[in-house]
Amino acid sequence: MRVALVLAVLALLAADAGAARKPTSAERAAVTLAVLTQVPDTAGNRAAVVVRRVVVSTVRPGPRSAFSRFAAAFVVARDSSGYPPGPRTAVIGLQERTKGWIMVGYGPNRAVCREPQSFFGGRRAAILRDLGIRCV
Repeated sequence: MRVALVLAVLALLAADAGAARKPTSAERAAVTLAVLTQVPDTAGNRAAVVVRRVVVSTVRPGPRSAFSRFAAAFVVARDSSGYPPGPRTAVIGLQERTKGWIMVGYGPNRAVCREPQSFFGGRRAAILRDLGIRCV
């Protein structure tokens, strides 16, 4: 009985944990390129960022989304950029039609929580939670 209870608790904890996966090497390269080319310029200066980590969500967007998959890139802005130095999060979507990665949100961790539900097909909370972004 105890073993069954412990297994049930572990199953619940595993189901609640983020299931985002590591990107393939092609995904990591494409997401990194998207971040480096799409981070907004400030005051005419190209932003200098370093991509530290990339994860890909296993939660699929809703059917009305223009994106088929989402990834998060956790980056650090450098002193030489127009941004204050420090950690930033970029949310990148794989556009269904063009098969290209497009940045849909960028900024301090919770800045991406304001992106429209339509990007995610009504599944924004589940996708961001899966990517490890807390919007509480």
